[in-house]
Amino acid sequence: MKNLKLMLVPMLLLGMLSFSCSSDDDSSNNMDVIVGEWKISDVKIDGESVYAELVLLNPCPFQNQYHFRNDFSIQINTFEENSETGNCVAGEVQNGTWSKSGNVYSVSINNETNSSTANFIDDNNFTTQTEFEGQPVELKFTKQ
Repeated sequence: MKNLKLMLVPMLLLGMLSFSCSSDDDSSNNMDVIVGEWKISDVKIDGESVYAELVLLNPCPFQNQYHFRNDFSIQINTFEENSETGNCVAGEVQNGTWSKSGNVYSVSINNETNSSTANFIDDNNFTTQTEFEGQPVELKFTKQ
């Protein structure tokens, strides 16, 4: 299980890229619930939260901000560890587009498209499932 947790960090980075979120002050009446800024707030394996352990191992990816905008653009502000200080610092800003079909959201960044089903708990929280080494992983996102 410990090896799975250690290997989960790179998978989370991929998962975060495949499902990102953002905030936009557009007052359009057609605004999708995904529009806004989101961060990962929990990670579960076999129904058990491993979020705290993952944050201890590498807190920087959990500071990433996912901005879904009403114009179907997405911006991900990433954070990475500073090799000298060990602190999390701003990393690469990634821009792309998103689309929706039913409750499946697709994100395209750098000519790579990933799709994920979003299960909204309410307007401020949703979960999505991914698989890592054959094991189901649930990511929870919370609107900021």
